[in-house]
Amino acid sequence: MELTGTTTLLVALKAEAQPLIDHYKLKSARQHPFPIYANEQLKIVITGIGKCPSATALAHTAAFFSALPNHIWINFGIAGHKDHTIGTAVSVSKVINKSSQQTWYPNLIKLPNTLVKSLTTYEAVVGDYVDDTLCDMEAAGFMSAGSSLHIKSECLFVFKVISDNKLSDAKNITKNLVAGLVKMHIPTLEALIKKAEIKVQDARNGKLELGSELFEKWHFTQTQKSQLREGIRRFRALDKETLWQDMELDNCATAKDVIENLNRRLQKLLPKF
Repeated sequence: MELTGTTTLLVALKAEAQPLIDHYKLKSARQHPFPIYANEQLKIVITGIGKCPSATALAHTAAFFSALPNHIWINFGIAGHKDHTIGTAVSVSKVINKSSQQTWYPNLIKLPNTLVKSLTTYEAVVGDYVDDTLCDMEAAGFMSAGSSLHIKSECLFVFKVISDNKLSDAKNITKNLVAGLVKMHIPTLEALIKKAEIKVQDARNGKLELGSELFEKWHFTQTQKSQLREGIRRFRALDKETLWQDMELDNCATAKDVIENLNRRLQKLLPKF
C-alpha cells in the first residue's frame, strides 16, 4: 500500500488526534498495532505515550506504507515549559534525550506568532520544570527512529503546543484542554505543513538556498549571507558526514555569532602541519 499524501503526523494521544480527524474528515485506515487515520493528503498515527512507542510507530508506519523520498513526518502534540503561556505554539529547533543527552536537529520552520525553542524528552511527566526547554515524552523517540531509518533531517519536523507550566502543571491537563489547544492551532499546523512541503521539495530539487534555514532565525546582512554560504561550502568540502544543522547554535544571539561559530568549526577541520 502506498501513501497517497505527503505528510504524516505522529501524535501520542487520541485527544490530540480527534480535532484533526474531525476537521479533515479522516477515515480509519488501520487500527493495529497503531491507529492510523487518513485521507489523500494527510495521515495521523496515534503512537501512545513515551519514546519507545513513538519510535516504534514511526518505524512501523514507514515499513507498512511506501513513503516517497520527500514524505514529511511531523511529531505534533502538547508539551510543557516552565514559563511560557498555555496555548503557545512552538517550532522545535533541537531535541534532547534527557537520559542519554543525545541530540537531534529537526527541520525548522519559523511561523508568525510561534516560538522557536529546544525540547527535552523525559522518561516520565515533569513536575519541576528545571530546564529552559520544552518537555515531552515522545520527540526523542521520533527523531531517533527517523535517524535510524535514514529519513533525511529535512523531512522531520517537531511542532508542539504548550499545555502546562509552573502555574498550571501536568496534573491539570484534561482531554477537553488538549482538544481545545489542538483545534486552536489547526491553522498554524496547516501553515507549517504547506511551508514544509515547499521547503522539502525545493531541497530535493536543489533550489533551497544555502543557509536559508538560518536566515529565518537570525538577521543576516547581504555580506553576512555571502560569508555564511561560503563557510557552509567549505564545511561540506571538509566534512561530508556532518550536516550544518548538527552544529550547536543555541547560544548564538546574532548572525555574527553564527558565522564565528562556523569559522571555529572550520579551523578545527583544517589540516595541521
